[in-house]
Amino acid sequence: MQVTILGFSAFDPSSETPSPVAEPLLADIKHNILGLTFKVPFVLGQNEPSQGDLLRGATSGATVRIMRVNHTTGAWPVGNAGGTFRIRDMRGFLLHNENLKNSSGLVVAKAQTITVEDRFGGYVTTVDYVTGGIEGYPEVGETVIAVTATFSFTYMTMNDNPYIQP
Repeated sequence: MQVTILGFSAFDPSSETPSPVAEPLLADIKHNILGLTFKVPFVLGQNEPSQGDLLRGATSGATVRIMRVNHTTGAWPVGNAGGTFRIRDMRGFLLHNENLKNSSGLVVAKAQTITVEDRFGGYVTTVDYVTGGIEGYPEVGETVIAVTATFSFTYMTMNDNPYIQP
């Protein structure tokens, strides 16, 4: 099954051309669909991170970007918060029970065992980028650029019926 995503970005035609604005937008769409995401349970949370924060492993030096914080137990100010981080852009490998530090060097929490997140519910077997690019160049005076990205999703079915999943 093919899916096309349409993205928009504002730009200033007096100081920007469409391509340098559109290319990062297309790259972001591709990264969000094709990039791996991970779940990291955490304990002993003491400094709550925000979405987009970059954390570094205190021992390994590995870095991860926070996508979402699911706080389920304890309290941050007390230093016993627990839950799960959803992360992406992992560079290196975090260690089990490793302290994660924020950009200020403060300990955020202690990471537990990392798992790859299945973002498609276990039904999708492959995702491929098919095509994409600028969706027509803006006319004079327009300040919005659009890009499309088409992906092909393959998923398992039984008896060629997409409504019956194994």
